[in-house]
Amino acid sequence: MAIVRTHTEERPAGRPTGDGPFVEACRDLDDLLSRTEQWLFAEIERTRTSALFIPAGRTPLPLYRRWEATRPPILRDLQLCPVDEVVTGPGAGMFSRFLREALPSYTDAIVPVADAPEPLPRVALLGLGLNGHVAFHEPHVPREFRKGIVDLEHATCAELGLDAPVQGLSYGVGTFGRCDSVAIVVSSERKRVVLQRLLRGDVMPARWLLDTFLGADRPQSRFMIFAEASLLSPLSATM
Repeated sequence: MAIVRTHTEERPAGRPTGDGPFVEACRDLDDLLSRTEQWLFAEIERTRTSALFIPAGRTPLPLYRRWEATRPPILRDLQLCPVDEVVTGPGAGMFSRFLREALPSYTDAIVPVADAPEPLPRVALLGLGLNGHVAFHEPHVPREFRKGIVDLEHATCAELGLDAPVQGLSYGVGTFGRCDSVAIVVSSERKRVVLQRLLRGDVMPARWLLDTFLGADRPQSRFMIFAEASLLSPLSATM
């Protein structure tokens, strides 16, 4: 099954996962931002969701800066639901602080992870951790995990600049798999290896999520990975 589409291939945004490629190979960061935003806004409109799952961290920061500069109308009445938060130790609350600084115009729209938005977002924007986690759904956490307290792995703590032990509050694959649309964005050279492991089928939470969409009998479901094309080399374009 062909899974990678380069920026030269044209296809309407939001095509169902089962109907074609699910990896968008983008020319560069600007192309990645444009294509991610186009897909995301189309899915928000299509699903008529009232809320959007969003990540913290370096990967989405350029997109958030873009939103601050352009103030897209489609985000005006949307609740923004962070997918995780550090809840113990010196780093407690660091993601909330990050999002307030990155999205100051949307502070009132941000729903803390500890809250229970109703209904849950139908669209999720996610990053990819170096160990294959999505949000703080770490590889040692059961596949069906939906939301709760997670002991962060030592590598995750190191990535955050924190000393273990650290706990996080997080949504998991069990929740994201119930969304209508999910996009994972990968833009750092540091993510090359884990991205290729994900696409090879290695066991990790991001792959569990991908497989949830591939195996679901839900023709309206969408799953996309947006990545800079350079991160896919030397990965084959077929699987």
